[in-house]
Parts: sequence; C-alpha cells; structure tokens
Amino acid sequence: MNKTTSNQVFLLLFMTLFFSVSIHSNDMEHQHDMPMSEMDHQHDMPMSEMEHHDMNESSMHHEMHNAAHLVPIGIMGGEVHMKGHFMMSIKQMRMSMEGNSNDDISLSDSEIINLPNPYTMMNMPSKLSVVPQEMEMNMTMIGGMYGVSDRQTLMFMGMYIEKDMNLLTYSPMMSRNLLGGFSSKTQGLSSVSIDCLSATFIDADEIDIGDINLKGIYSPGHTDDSYSFYAPKHGMLFSGDTLLIRGTGRTDFQNGDAHAQYDSLYERLLTLPEDTTLYSGHDYKGWTSSTLKEERQHNPRLQFANKKSYADFMMNLQLPNPKLMDIAVPANQACGNS
Repeated sequence: MNKTTSNQVFLLLFMTLFFSVSIHSNDMEHQHDMPMSEMDHQHDMPMSEMEHHDMNESSMHHEMHNAAHLVPIGIMGGEVHMKGHFMMSIKQMRMSMEGNSNDDISLSDSEIINLPNPYTMMNMPSKLSVVPQEMEMNMTMIGGMYGVSDRQTLMFMGMYIEKDMNLLTYSPMMSRNLLGGFSSKTQGLSSVSIDCLSATFIDADEIDIGDINLKGIYSPGHTDDSYSFYAPKHGMLFSGDTLLIRGTGRTDFQNGDAHAQYDSLYERLLTLPEDTTLYSGHDYKGWTSSTLKEERQHNPRLQFANKKSYADFMMNLQLPNPKLMDIAVPANQACGNS
C-alpha cells in the first residue's frame, strides 16, 4: 500500500466515522459537542541506539494503545453512559526524532557501534553496526465507548502507525568504516484493544439479576471500596470479604481499615434480619453458607467488646502476603488485565 492509497483509506474511514457519529448522535438523550480535532505534536527528542529505542517504543505502545488508558470506563462527558449511548474520538500524533542518547547523554555514532550487540546469534557480530539517524512517526488512534447497558460500558481503541527511519551501516569488524545508509518504512495497524465491561454502582443501588433483586451495601474495611449485596426478597446476603463464615476479611492491604470494617459489620450488615442466609466471598473449611444469627453467636471476630479491641486484634494478625499479590492486586484494579 503506497502513501496515497493509505491516505485515501484513512480519509474514507474518517468520513465513515464522522457520518456514523452524526447520524446516531441524534438518537442520544443528551448531546456532547466534542469536535474531533487532530493533535499534531512535534517531539524533538534524540533517539537511543536501535535496541534501546525499540524497547522504549514497545513500552510507549503498551501505554497508548490500551483502551483503559483513554478515560475511566463508564464516563462520557462527565456522566455515566446509558444504554445505547456512545462516544468516538480520533487523535493523530506526529513524532520527529533525531540523534541518539542514553539516559539523556548524547551518543556519537562511534560510541554506538562499540556497544555490545544484545542479539548475538550464530555468526552475528558482537557489536552494533547499524545506527539510526532520524525517524518520523505518524500515529492515528481511533477510540470509542459504547453503553452496553445502563451499568456497563465497552471501550475499544485501534492504532495505525506509519514510521520512516534513516539509518547508517558500519563495517561489523576491524576498521568499522562507514559502508552506507538506507531507509526503512513500515506502516499498518499496530494494535487493537477492547477493554473489559465494567459495572458501576453506589451504596443503596439496586441490581436485578433474573428474579433476584440485589441492594448494594457499601461495606469498606477489607478494602476501601468493598461492597456487599443483600437480596431482601430471598433473605440472602453476599458479603464478599467483609464478613466470612467464622471470620472477617483481613484489613492490612489494599487500603484496608479495621475501624471501618467494624462499622460495616455492626452498623450495616448485622442490622439485617438475623435469619438472613450468609454467603461469603470464600471459605477454606468447606462451609458454603451460614446465617447472621449463627455468626453473631459463633464467629470469634464478632465477640470483641468494642471497636478498639477489634481493630487492635486485626492490626496485629501479622498475616503473610497472599501468593502473587503483586500480580493479582493490579489485575483486580484493571478488570482482570495483567
């Protein structure tokens, strides 16, 4: 695909999206006047040697192409997406780079070709022999959000990249003389990202699942955003990690707070009818359910005289960190994406 054809394809795609937004936006309950503008950023930054440059570019793509990095899921113009509402954006960035550096220290060609080659295999030279001189890169990012339901939003993003590089080649051994220069051009769809669905709710919100009506109960303590869910018609409480069978969730990581958990237990969950069936987030002894009455009588964590004694106990448990916590916690915060 030559550059003219590429520009025609992009123009056709842009016009299709523009008319799509114009047509469908008439059906929205509220309008968002957000012009699709182009951002033309010139970044005069030096290039490092090729391998170092490629590593940085990969990291940059990881940050830029992920739909989750656009805006928080569920937000459109400061409001929560409603079912059928959507927003699309097109951004264009141009980067211009010249020269080479390492940790902001400028490097000459002779310094670079004396660096070890990190990809030595078979008969490949032990030191670098190709030195980038200039690079022009155009990135076009197309992103969007769509309200699958009143509580769920889907986000997606695609990135198209055109990259031109000028490089010099030196003799791989002996005198290391300059052999000549060449240009490299790549273009195409770099990445497509579809982020997870995310439901948002606040305290006392109601969620219907079939014939089960759930009421959200904000119950912080295990974490600062813990929720429990109560089904009054069925007499069921899904308590997550706030209240366990014969225990309570730990409060020593993920912004946990033993004082807040005590309030969640005694001011929120244990005020429900005592015959409420309890389903906790997990259990390690094979118990699948209990009742609030039974937990009041037999749960050792519910036998403390006051908040202070409960908090002192929880803060001195000295529990080991869960396995893979450094991996699981960030993934939890990103809808399961590692």
